[in-house]
Amino acid sequence: MILFLMLINSCSFSNFNTMRKGLEKDLLENAIIDNDYEFLNEVSKENLDSLISNEYQIIWGVDYPLNLLDVLAIQDNPESVSKFIETVDRIYNISLEEKRHVVLKCLEKASLYKSVNFIEKSSKLLERKIFSESEASTLLNLCLDMEIRNMGLYRQCRQQPKEDAYKSLCILIKMISDQNYFNRILSDEVVEKIIYVDYMDLDTRLGVLDLIIKYKGEEEFNEKWIKRLPELISENSLITVAINLISLANKLKIPSDSKLSKSEIYSALSCDKVKHFLKRVRLLWNENEDTNANMWLAVKDEQLEECKRLIEEEMAYVDERNIEGTTPLWLAVQSDNLDLCQLLLEKGADVDSKNNDGITPLWLAAKGNQLELCRLLLERGADVDSKNNDGITPLWLAAKGNQLGLCRLLLERGADVDSKNNDDITPLWLAVKGNKLELCQLLLERGANVNSKNNFGITPLWLATKGNQLELCRLLLDKGADVNSKNNGGITPLWLAVQGNKLELCQLLLERGADVNSKNNSGITPLWLAVQGNKLELCQLLLERGANANFRNNGGITPLQLAEKYKNKKLHKLLLKHSSYFRNEAESESYSPLALAAYNGDIDKCKSLLDEEANINTMTKNGLTPLHLAAQNGHTEVCELLIEKGAEIEATDKDKKRALMLAAQEGHKEVC
Repeated sequence: MILFLMLINSCSFSNFNTMRKGLEKDLLENAIIDNDYEFLNEVSKENLDSLISNEYQIIWGVDYPLNLLDVLAIQDNPESVSKFIETVDRIYNISLEEKRHVVLKCLEKASLYKSVNFIEKSSKLLERKIFSESEASTLLNLCLDMEIRNMGLYRQCRQQPKEDAYKSLCILIKMISDQNYFNRILSDEVVEKIIYVDYMDLDTRLGVLDLIIKYKGEEEFNEKWIKRLPELISENSLITVAINLISLANKLKIPSDSKLSKSEIYSALSCDKVKHFLKRVRLLWNENEDTNANMWLAVKDEQLEECKRLIEEEMAYVDERNIEGTTPLWLAVQSDNLDLCQLLLEKGADVDSKNNDGITPLWLAAKGNQLELCRLLLERGADVDSKNNDGITPLWLAAKGNQLGLCRLLLERGADVDSKNNDDITPLWLAVKGNKLELCQLLLERGANVNSKNNFGITPLWLATKGNQLELCRLLLDKGADVNSKNNGGITPLWLAVQGNKLELCQLLLERGADVNSKNNSGITPLWLAVQGNKLELCQLLLERGANANFRNNGGITPLQLAEKYKNKKLHKLLLKHSSYFRNEAESESYSPLALAAYNGDIDKCKSLLDEEANINTMTKNGLTPLHLAAQNGHTEVCELLIEKGAEIEATDKDKKRALMLAAQEGHKEVC
C-alpha cells in the first residue's frame, strides 16, 4: 500500500517539481535581462543554495554555464548586489560558518570578474579576521592572475585595461592590510604581478606605484623597487608605470624626514634600457627639468601655451598616440577644455581619432554630456554615428543618460535614430528602460522603430510592460507596437503583465488585441501563470476574455490541477466553471480532479466537483474510478456520496476488480 501511495504521489505531482526547477533558469534570465532580483525577497535557504551551487546554460554571450554568483559578479549592479547580500545575511545569520562559506564563494567570483561592488559589499558581511592567510592569498592571486591573463588579450586587441581591475586590487589589499600575515602575502612575486598589471588611473593620479608605496613603505620602495622598476618597465613595456614614475619625480616635494629619493628616480629613468624604451614610445625625459616637456603631460595638465609651443616648434606630433591609442585631443575632451580642443583642431588634430576601444572625441564628449564640445566637434566634421568597439554611438550614450538637448543636437546632425550596439539595443530601447516619456516621444517622432528587438528578442513594449510603465505602453501601442511580440523565451507583454499582477496593464493589452492564450517556450499561458500566482481577479479577467482553462503545459499540468496546490476554493470553483474537459471526459494520462479528491477523502471538494457536473465514472489509465479510489483508501463518506450520486458500483478496473473487492483487500470493513 505504501508503494502504491508513493507511485500515486509521483505520478500526480512530479510535474510540479519539474516546474519549480525550470523556474530557476527563468529567474536567472530575468535577472540578466532586467536586473530583476525581487525573487530574493521570498527565496528559501534551499532555493538560494541551489541558485548559488547549480549552473545553467543561459544565452548571454558566453558559452559556459552560469550560476547566480556569476550573474551578480558580471553585472556588478550596486542595488542587485545589496539585495543579494541582505538575503545572505538574513538566511545564513544563524550559522556563521555557512555564511563565511557563502561569502568566500562571493569573493572568489567577484575577484574573478573584478566586480568592485560585489567585493566591497561581500567583504563587509564578515569581519576581516575571519579570512585565513591561505584564503586571503588565494583571493588576491586569483584577481591578479586573471588580470594578467586579460592583459595579453588587451594588448593583442590594443585595448586599455578596465578601471575595475585597479579598484578591485585596492579593495582586496585593504581588506587584509592590517593582518599579521599581510607582509607575507604581499611578497616580491605578488608586488611584481601588481606592477605587471600596469594599471594607472590617469584622472586621479592613482597607480600601481601608489599601492607599493602605501603598503610596502617608502623605505622599501626606495631601496628595492626603484632599482627593479627600470628592468620591469623596459622588458614588459609598462608605459603607464613609466609615466607615473616621471610624474612622481617631477612633482615630488621631498619632506626632510622622507626616505624617498628624487635622485634615485632620476637615476633609474636615466639608465640606457629605460632611455631606449622612453624614446621608442615617444616619452621625453630630461633629468634636469622640473616641467613636463612632453605633449601628453602638457595636455593632461591643461597647459595651453606649452601645447602650442610644442606643436609650433615641431617638438610634438598633434595626433601622437600612446599605447592605448589615445590622442591629445581625446585627453583635452576628457578634461572638458574647449580652448585646448580648439587649438588642437586648428593645428590639424584628427577629429575622428579612435583609441583602442574605438572611442572618438565626440563619443567621449557625448558620454560626459558636454554639449558645447559636441557642437564644436560636429562643426569640425566629427562622424555623428561613430561607434566604439561595443557598437555604441554618441546618440546611444545620450539616450542612456536621458540627455534630451544632446539627443536633439545629434538627431539634427543626422544621427541614426535606430543605431544598435552589439547587443542590438537601440536608443529607444534605452529610453523605455529608463521610463523617459519625453525622450521616447522625441525618438518616435524622428522615426525610431517601435518594434526593434535586442538579442534577447525584447521589444520596447515588452520592456515597458516589465517596468509597469502604463503611459509608455499606451504611447508605444499608439505608435504601432506589436502587442504580441515574444522574446526568445516565447514570453509576450501580456504574459509579463500577468506575472507582475498588473491588472490595469493586462486590461490595456487585452483591449489592444493581446493573445490571451499565448504560450511561452515551456507551454505556459497567462492563465496558467495567474493560477500559479493564486491571482483570482486576474484569472477572472483572462477567462472572461477567452482564456482556455483546459490546456496543459509542456509538463502535462492543467490550471485546475495547479489550483489544487493552493486550496483556494473560489479559484477552484472559477476554473471548474470553465473546465468542461474535466466534467465530461475521462482522463487517460493522470488523475482527474474528482479522482484526486476521492483518493484524498476530500468530501467537500467531491461535492463541489459533482455540483459542477464532473464525470462521476471517469477512469484512470488503470481503470480506477473515483469510487474505486475512495473504497481502496477507506473513505466511507466519500463512497456514500458517490453511490448516492449514481456511481457505477459494478465498475471494474483493468484487473477486473470492483470497488468492494479493493476495500476488502485493504481491510476497510466499514466501507464493505
